[in-house]
Amino acid sequence: ILGSISQMITGVIFPVTALLFCEIYNIFVNPNPEEQNRISLQYMGIMLGLSVINGIVVIIYSYGFALAGAKLTKRLRVKMLQSMLRQEIGFHDLDENKSSILATKLAMSAPLCKGLSSDKLSLFSQGIAGTGFSLIYAYCLNWKLSLIMTIFVPISFFCSAFVGKFATSTKVKGSSSEEEAGRLAIE
Repeated sequence: ILGSISQMITGVIFPVTALLFCEIYNIFVNPNPEEQNRISLQYMGIMLGLSVINGIVVIIYSYGFALAGAKLTKRLRVKMLQSMLRQEIGFHDLDENKSSILATKLAMSAPLCKGLSSDKLSLFSQGIAGTGFSLIYAYCLNWKLSLIMTIFVPISFFCSAFVGKFATSTKVKGSSSEEEAGRLAIE
């Protein structure tokens, strides 16, 4: 929960930074050099504060998701080992179920699940927070234009979901080569 909340804060920091950069260009409109200097120092302080907040938030969500992933990996390894130990003796006599191959499966398979939930949850939290903040800010500025632009949000969402589905559907090499490497290393 802490990682998701901090990732949402990171999702809001990016649009706020973009808005600050847009406001920085307005400094050059002011003809008074002292006023330009004061406003530029003010924006510099705000940007420094945002970068410090972003650094703290990145540390928090990295720790939170790493801890959740480590606990998930540990739980999966325990369940896999319990499942392997419950098998009958004949299961372990087969060539594809030697102890070296099972140990390699135990070492290689469980960490693959670690990043699946945490990475997707983190990107989902950041995207929802950033999009939500941007929509709220846009409706506060000009609701008519924002209403028209909101039509494109579902279109871009479905396009990005399609691209993500296409990117993850590509086949990855099977773990048989890893299992074979583990068997050869033990032998």
